[in-house]
Amino acid sequence: MEDLKLFISLSRTMLYLDRETDKIYKEHGITKTQFAVLEVLYHKGGLSQCDIRQLILTTAGNLPVVINNLLKEDLISKRPHEEDGRRQVLSLTLKGRKLIEEVFPENQKCIEDCFSVWTEKEKEMLHAAMKKFRKEHYES
Repeated sequence: MEDLKLFISLSRTMLYLDRETDKIYKEHGITKTQFAVLEVLYHKGGLSQCDIRQLILTTAGNLPVVINNLLKEDLISKRPHEEDGRRQVLSLTLKGRKLIEEVFPENQKCIEDCFSVWTEKEKEMLHAAMKKFRKEHYES
């Protein structure tokens, strides 16, 4: 019974966090996955679509649509990979950089505000528990 309670608690927590951060994305006219692509390009620089898929939390199926929409909005650009012409490198445009520089701090503050109910020690314990779960179930 405790396992089910924990599952429900985690699900409700993630639902709340998603709702709160989705408000920010909606204000800026982007989706959660578009934010994730912009954010990873902002912090990692130019990447291939495959690299992006491995770094963000999304399904592979919708990523091409997300990328095409970002290209249409001139938020990202693509160019051939220097070493492998079959691959494309995606990068932020000036417009994309400006957008993520507005959205990222708002998103970060929202998350920090949500997590402010926990002490630093509690956050460390939660992080360690989640890391243990990931290691056991899908990082092996």
